[in-house]
Amino acid sequence: MKLTYSTKALLLLGMGGVAACALVACPTFRVISLKVVTDTQTESAAPAAAIRQDDGSLVAVRAAMTPKEAGPAPHKLPPGSKELRRLTTRLTPRPVLGTTPDGEPTCRCEPVTLTTSLVDDGKGGRRVVQSAVGADIDTATDTPLILDTLGAKPRPWSAGLSYGPITQEPGAWIARDLGRVRTRLDLIVRRGEVEPRISIGWAW
Repeated sequence: MKLTYSTKALLLLGMGGVAACALVACPTFRVISLKVVTDTQTESAAPAAAIRQDDGSLVAVRAAMTPKEAGPAPHKLPPGSKELRRLTTRLTPRPVLGTTPDGEPTCRCEPVTLTTSLVDDGKGGRRVVQSAVGADIDTATDTPLILDTLGAKPRPWSAGLSYGPITQEPGAWIARDLGRVRTRLDLIVRRGEVEPRISIGWAW
């Protein structure tokens, strides 16, 4: 039976659909896809040591703990929220000198423990909840300086294999993104010879 152009196109489309379904169903492809999604959403939580800076400030130590190991928050969280991060700080107040009604000197220098939780408010935003042991919290200011949007590391290179189901011609390709410009080199095995093909396009 002689295939017309439209029949060939439909056949090619059908074979491409079958190949795509087989690829999606492949366990290896699902693992790779999950890894890509994870890369774009997961923040690194590897342990890191504390760093004391020259202005006296402290970059907090980062400890890898599961929610079970951390235990429940020491304060109430807003209904519908989810605790995303917790910061516990121990403070040593500078002595505050004073006198009693009898003229005796006093000094307040008890340590203060401050606990901070970063929570998802369930409305597309985040709020900070704080509680203290040994002190009252008068005011607290949450200032988002950089929105916490994690993106994937740019991967400008890509490569793969190709196959023509009609002509049964195998091939390989490599592509490189230069900003919005995408370049690609195809190597197609045709009649026993390797035929190169160069492509250039615009990504959007």
